[in-house]
Amino acid sequence: TFRGGVHTFDNADGSAEYMRIDSNGNLGINGNPISYANGQAALFIEDTANPAIGISDTGQSKDYFIVANGSRLGIVYGDGSNTGSFSATTEIASFGNSGLVGLGTDSPSSQLTIKRDSSGTGITQYPAITIDNGNSSGFSQVRFTDDGTENASILVSNSEQSMRFRAGGATERMRIGASEAVFNEDSNDYDFRVESDVQA
Repeated sequence: TFRGGVHTFDNADGSAEYMRIDSNGNLGINGNPISYANGQAALFIEDTANPAIGISDTGQSKDYFIVANGSRLGIVYGDGSNTGSFSATTEIASFGNSGLVGLGTDSPSSQLTIKRDSSGTGITQYPAITIDNGNSSGFSQVRFTDDGTENASILVSNSEQSMRFRAGGATERMRIGASEAVFNEDSNDYDFRVESDVQA
């Protein structure tokens, strides 16, 4: 139906509205009126039981959903085995409205929580973070900052296959290489050095 500049899509007898396009071009599903912030264009989906956007690859047994679930937004996949109904659903990522992010958990306890319940020893079987710089001369780094100012960091060199620990800013305090560990090196004036041929 079309009334007052609004297109609505109702059930057969017109007693329930399923979808509408308002005069500003916003699309609402089960949302009447369409509510959105700052007047920007919106796709608004409303439901009392976890509204979702579904994405399916025809012929595949798993469907993926972006689900609004109370205090969080979840990315979920369902194992349907092409039967039209789910035998299992798994939330693979969770974004809480308090800024907490969970991978493998829908109840993260910190800014980023990674969870995997497994006794397996393969890299994909236990919780892990991988930082991959594909350049053989490149570096990878984890930085700890105070409003952008570096307090400490861990720096890895691909060419040296070394790990450098910085503290007190960007000052290197320790380096673990392929054959030795060095502490507080300053022009070969070592505070402490462990060579590879030292026996414990």
